[in-house]
Amino acid sequence: MFKKFVSLFVLFCIVSVVFSADITVYTKERWLRPQGDKAKEIKIRMLIEPDQLTVQDKKNGSLLFEVPWNAIEGLSYSKSKHPRWKTGVGMAVAMGVFAIPFFFMKGKKHWLTIKYDEKMTAFRLDKKTFNMVIAEFEAKTGLIASRIED
Repeated sequence: MFKKFVSLFVLFCIVSVVFSADITVYTKERWLRPQGDKAKEIKIRMLIEPDQLTVQDKKNGSLLFEVPWNAIEGLSYSKSKHPRWKTGVGMAVAMGVFAIPFFFMKGKKHWLTIKYDEKMTAFRLDKKTFNMVIAEFEAKTGLIASRIED
């Protein structure tokens, strides 16, 4: 009886790992969507799929964008505790409209910026899952995220 239980448990664990490896979904992240010369934080569903990143609007499920993993050219992680006045100018040049919210950010926030197809976009990551998200991006792209810490 005990052997059957252990066998079923091991089988369940293997099946769970195989099926959970297909798509990972994060629901507490936000995307900085450009709106004119500003950017607005949008609540998203971030789907880590085998061949691409898919970003959906959390409210209505609409597709915001998709990026194949092999199209991502750069990853950058930053953690801001205070307004980013000193690094804001450099970020403004690099990020265009996305830089404006970084000037005024307060508190501990985790940011992941990705560069792809001559574009850059930024995500605000959840404080509980940011390490997992970064690890998945690094694993899928083969890149190492540069880290900027205050």
